Amino acid sequence: MSKIELSEVELSKIELPKIELSKIELSKIELSKIELSEVENKRKSIKERVKWSEVKMTKDVLISISGLHFEVLEESDENRNDQIEVITSGNYYLKNGKHYILYDEMVEGMTGTIKNKIKIKENHSLEILKTGLSNAHMIFEKDQKNLAYYETPFGQMLVGVNTRKMDVSVTEGKIGVEVDYELDINHQPLADCQIRLNIIPKASSEELFSSE
Repeated sequence: MSKIELSEVELSKIELPKIELSKIELSKIELSKIELSEVENKRKSIKERVKWSEVKMTKDVLISISGLHFEVLEESDENRNDQIEVITSGNYYLKNGKHYILYDEMVEGMTGTIKNKIKIKENHSLEILKTGLSNAHMIFEKDQKNLAYYETPFGQMLVGVNTRKMDVSVTEGKIGVEVDYELDINHQPLADCQIRLNIIPKASSEELFSSE
């Protein structure tokens, strides 16, 4: 009887390390799962952080823009509400998480150009800097009203923009901006206006047109 008991004791001693080893292996597996989970969470976190700034955009872009050309204010009253759309080529670059678009604007019947610089900061703000024939630094911020002096060949105006809506979409190879705002000139309400801005790589547009 004692021999049997001794055998059981000896057997337990033999099996005990195996049990401990399995626990260690299990711990390793669980640890690896935790590490993988942490890595995945970090990846998701990184993706969320770079979602805004990581856009497959080239330096040369095609820009479709409407609602930013205030020269229409100098025309007759019946043309004031016309939506002017311009499609032009320009340059794009990304700096400190902000998107910049540069393009030149021609003014019909005048020599010289207006150099435009657009800065997009997520859904927070849209800035337009104009230099040349016209000069202005306009800032659109949701639920805020901003004032800016707008110099044109015809004179200077105090332009107020009260931004009611701002949507910025960033997808692979495209940036889109929609802004709804109230416009006033020299503190006098003028109109409800919209900005529609789309930027795509120039190569993409050439492929699109060549396939038609």
